[in-house]
Amino acid sequence: MKYFVTGGTGFIGRFLVPKLLDRGATVYLLVRKSSMSKVEGLRQLWGAGEEQVIAIEGDLGKPRLGVKPAWIKQHAGKIDHFFHLAAIYDMEADAQSQRISNVKGTAQAIALSRRCARVAFIRCRRSLPQACMKALSLKTCSRRQAHWIIRIFSPSTSPRDWCARRRT
Repeated sequence: MKYFVTGGTGFIGRFLVPKLLDRGATVYLLVRKSSMSKVEGLRQLWGAGEEQVIAIEGDLGKPRLGVKPAWIKQHAGKIDHFFHLAAIYDMEADAQSQRISNVKGTAQAIALSRRCARVAFIRCRRSLPQACMKALSLKTCSRRQAHWIIRIFSPSTSPRDWCARRRT
């Protein structure tokens, strides 16, 4: 499985990424240029190599998160799940910064996921990485669970359809 994770170097991502790696996954992390130096330390913490955790330089405020068009073309339809965890959680941050990161960033994450992800765009709504993992492994779930645990932005997927696919 291949996963794309925004916010993988943040608080929630530090819990989610090792769980994805335990599944034998390849994880592409969207990382700000200023945070690229953190990635090697996280790989060591997670016991992962460069081929398992791959840093992709980007920016929440740019179209398609600032990911290079060549990378997008190369990975079109090859990402299994797209987790969008990146956001500004600082209540003291100014409104413009929050709007760029949390609103525009989510819109750009959806745009990128539509080009790269095969299955679903997943936005964790609370600080519960366990909920994200639970949602991926559920054999049975209700529409309410699918709607409230995660938000899936796919024109062809409703929570009911997603739950039905998870049961098989």
